[in-house]
Amino acid sequence: MNELDTNYKPFTPAKILKPFYVFTVCIMLIFIATLIYLFSTGPNKFIKYQVQEFENLLIQSKKDYIQTAVNGVVQDIEIKEKILLAKLEKENPSLLKNESVLDSIIKKEMYFHISNKKLINNGYVWVNEVLNYNGGDNYAIRLVHPNLKNTEGEYLSTNTKDIKGNKPYLTELNGVKKDGQLFFKYWFKKPNSNKIEQKLTYAKLYKKYNWIIATGVYLDDIEELTAAEISKSKSIIQNQYLVTISIIFISFILILITTNYFKKRISNTIFYYTKEVEERELLLKEFNSNLEQLVEERTDQLNESELRYAALFKKNQSVMLLLNPETGLIIDANQAAINFYGYTFKELTSMKISEINTLPVEETKSKIKDVLVNSSKHFYFKHKLANNTIKDVEVHVEKIIVEGEEQLYSIIYDLSELKKTKKELIKAKEKAEESDRLKSAFLANMSHEIRTPMNGILGFSELLKNPKLSGNLQQEYIKIIEKSGHRMLNIINNIIDISRIESGLMKVKLEDSNINKQVEYIYKFFSPEAEAKGIKLAINNQLPAAKSIINTDSEKVYAILTNLVKNAIKYTNKGTIVFGYTKKDNYLEFYVQDTGIGIPENRKKAVFERFIQADIADKMARQGAGLGLSISKAFVKILGGDIWVESEENVGSTFYFTLPYNNKTTKEKLVNTTPISNNVGTKTNGLKVLIAEDDEISETLLSIALKDISSEIIRVKNGIEAIKKVKNTPDIDLVLMDIQMPRMSGYEATLEIRKFNKNIKIIAQTAFGLSGDREKAINVGCNDYISKPINKNELLKLIQSLFKATVV
Repeated sequence: MNELDTNYKPFTPAKILKPFYVFTVCIMLIFIATLIYLFSTGPNKFIKYQVQEFENLLIQSKKDYIQTAVNGVVQDIEIKEKILLAKLEKENPSLLKNESVLDSIIKKEMYFHISNKKLINNGYVWVNEVLNYNGGDNYAIRLVHPNLKNTEGEYLSTNTKDIKGNKPYLTELNGVKKDGQLFFKYWFKKPNSNKIEQKLTYAKLYKKYNWIIATGVYLDDIEELTAAEISKSKSIIQNQYLVTISIIFISFILILITTNYFKKRISNTIFYYTKEVEERELLLKEFNSNLEQLVEERTDQLNESELRYAALFKKNQSVMLLLNPETGLIIDANQAAINFYGYTFKELTSMKISEINTLPVEETKSKIKDVLVNSSKHFYFKHKLANNTIKDVEVHVEKIIVEGEEQLYSIIYDLSELKKTKKELIKAKEKAEESDRLKSAFLANMSHEIRTPMNGILGFSELLKNPKLSGNLQQEYIKIIEKSGHRMLNIINNIIDISRIESGLMKVKLEDSNINKQVEYIYKFFSPEAEAKGIKLAINNQLPAAKSIINTDSEKVYAILTNLVKNAIKYTNKGTIVFGYTKKDNYLEFYVQDTGIGIPENRKKAVFERFIQADIADKMARQGAGLGLSISKAFVKILGGDIWVESEENVGSTFYFTLPYNNKTTKEKLVNTTPISNNVGTKTNGLKVLIAEDDEISETLLSIALKDISSEIIRVKNGIEAIKKVKNTPDIDLVLMDIQMPRMSGYEATLEIRKFNKNIKIIAQTAFGLSGDREKAINVGCNDYISKPINKNELLKLIQSLFKATVV
């Protein structure tokens, strides 16, 4: 106690509170100094930084806008070019042989398209056509500038300067020559104003036509926006500073009040506990000495333990094991290892690694020695799980020291899923390659199938030009041209059907259908073709007439039977073809049996896939696109049935398909297809006809077909002209309205005509030929509909039905 008495200094409230007061004053001084610094320098720096960021964002947003606008115009041009090229290929294939004329038409159309291009907020795009890439003065011609129409067609000089002495055209030319695009600034007069402001412009070179396509925005609004942002920021920061000062001041007052309140209580507490503290201080010293010695001993143990568990990461998601290299015993394992191997912790830590590894014991020991020599290694093993499953694993092993002993720390990765994924990728690659090969074969076959009838059409059309050709040869050539045309139309119809099936647009139109009549019609239709090849064609109907009516889509049933019978005739050289159906339970089973070449066993499923005909191994594919069976399969599935084939090579094939059998009619609610009321006409000839058609060949064909029944034929090229002509010529009897025309479509024109003329007869004519076109035409006001190619006799019958009289 003497030593303690000598060094002891009694506690007082003043001694305890003095450091607190000093600390409080220091804190306040720091706060005050900080506020002075913030008020003097902080706001301005912060605001300057914030405004700079704001300006950068504004400029970047303007850059993004004008770049997006120009790129959108370029993409729009590319899309329009493709659409226009497809249209020209369809409407006038001869243009494809004259590239210069074709390019001129497309370029002119793109120029017209860009001239009408509008951007948001009254923005616009201008176009300069580069003349000379090697420099010079007049480097380009202004093609389009909606805001400066008077400059269109003028030469542009690289020496042109703005008010700051910049040469914007030279900058633009050098930029697109180097990178194909650029951003640049220059001073330019604002629209509808005498004020000259800085303008940010983005220009991009469209190399195909040597067009520089550009647009820009003025930057005069940035200063106004940044000034508002500065004012707003200053106001916010000042308010924040005032709030901060208020809080600090209130906190300081509360600290003083609290300190004075507890001063007396602290004094009393010190008085009662001072002696007890003095007595216990000696005990505390002795306890601290013993505690320091114990902590030193425990720290050494804890360091080794922490190293061990830090290395293992008990809760790590990776599979981890700790092994004894001498015995191969598993010392420890994490939860991931327990889950992977399927053993409990107790079971796993009582096993040796050789009980899991499928390698021989001696080879396993050799691997362990290898790790001890090289400190770390990684291996590929097969490990056996608790359920006897064998897994491919990758093992990373490292030697560590725990409590002075060598141990092996292992991380195990399951490779099973990786190998499975690799196999799936290989299969997917092979499937993709097969699909690509089939499509390539299909395209080659499709090219052949299209060019072959085109060869017949164009070739025999050329032969018909011979003035010395006999009448018999003329008729023979015309029949060949007609046959080639029908073959071409069939290919196009198949492609349209496939595209509609693929896109999910194929609709079902349910109605009562007489199956017997459909089978008999197919028989009558194909009998001449079968007889011409020396094949006997026969049918087998099982149901009486009253029970042969089912509710289905008759057009699709007709298409299925047509495809199957046509295929049977195509691949049968002699013998018989029998087709028909039988009733089984609640469905009808149709069949087409032939004595043709048959199908190899490995190709039976493939024949129903797309593009397969073009890839038949024995090259027995005949005329056709290879889509008929694929379309038939899709139609059967849509109608709720199934399709399959039984076949033997060189013996014959039998194709089967099923359809639900239901006598009850459950008709689908269809679009109202009732034509506009047809008042009975009295005319038998001398009709006044308006032909609205933009294609000259189609218009000429219609004029020739109608010349015998018409007193006058009027021709217009678009829907707007058709409306004007009907309005100004009230005695027109009939309008042949093409659906797709420039400026205004046939549908729109018909709607407008029906607003002031309800009685005129309108027949819609289109090359689309899709399901639902007739209903759409009727709904907009047409009396009827006919699809291209137009047959003269069918057209005259249609006109006759509209006017309720015989047309000569």
